[in-house]
Amino acid sequence: MEGGVGMKYVGKNVERADVTKKVKGSLQYVCDEALPGMLHLKILRASCAKGKILQIYTGAARSMPGIALVLTAKDFTQPVPRFGPIQADQPLLADGEVRLHGQPVAAVLSEDEALAAKALGKIKVNYEVMPAVTCISEALKPGAPIVDADTPTISSASITISGVR
Repeated sequence: MEGGVGMKYVGKNVERADVTKKVKGSLQYVCDEALPGMLHLKILRASCAKGKILQIYTGAARSMPGIALVLTAKDFTQPVPRFGPIQADQPLLADGEVRLHGQPVAAVLSEDEALAAKALGKIKVNYEVMPAVTCISEALKPGAPIVDADTPTISSASITISGVR
């Protein structure tokens, strides 16, 4: 395949067109765009690894000038829309419980990024913290906390990739 299709750059020192701007920090990315009327989004993330959400207080954030929208799971149609790379098992915002530390709980949209961040600090969440699964050996023990009651527990799996087991 020497010199064939797709071999033009293999084994060659090829300068990338964007390398100088990347090194200097001047390359523009999509997230660098600012459009008229654009809003900035900030996400409030769960502060515990597992727990029931007892109450989310958003009034102080909603009443701030310049805040366009504050969202929690209650603002979505029910059930809350879900997503996921393999199975759509992750709610856009935690709905009634959190299953992992850092799970999105609320969202703020604002005219200004700093204002959105400030509004996150005004949102208060009360959790009933529950026992969490923190490692595989603990998760495999009888009676271990269930991470997601809506998803069947996997006790063993067998995967075949390209005929190799």
